[in-house]
Amino acid sequence: RDATIQELKKKILQELAIAEYSFERDFLKYAEKAFNYVQSLKRIHLDQVIYFWLSPKDVFELQAGDAFDKTLFLCSLLHAGDCKNARIRVIELEGGIKHPAVTVFYNEKQCLMDPSQEASAFTFQGPLDEIFKNYSFEGRKFVRSLYEFNDVDYLEFE
Repeated sequence: RDATIQELKKKILQELAIAEYSFERDFLKYAEKAFNYVQSLKRIHLDQVIYFWLSPKDVFELQAGDAFDKTLFLCSLLHAGDCKNARIRVIELEGGIKHPAVTVFYNEKQCLMDPSQEASAFTFQGPLDEIFKNYSFEGRKFVRSLYEFNDVDYLEFE
């Protein structure tokens, strides 16, 4: 519902030459374009712990954000594209590092989208358990899922 997200959705659809958006027909193209946009944002890396996320407007104006900002931005764009099951999954990596990614279920396929990775939007597809067995970020392997959320749901993993 954020104005910045809605404007960017409109721009993405224009670039894709989609006049009448249909989730079933157009989502994969839309999601890939949204992912590529968010992936292209500069990554802010701070050594300090910050207890707030940038607003979509701030991320858009700065053209930058940390891993959480970028993941929230991507999840918001996917929700704007009618993907109501997109969620942010926060995982623990080796060394106790917390890292976010977006989980999406589309046409009975599970996908993990990580805009902090140098990979394509749909590199990580398959059962999430299998994805996480082989997943790593900056050389740190997946340890466990901590929690996931979107604008409606919140789930903690034990």
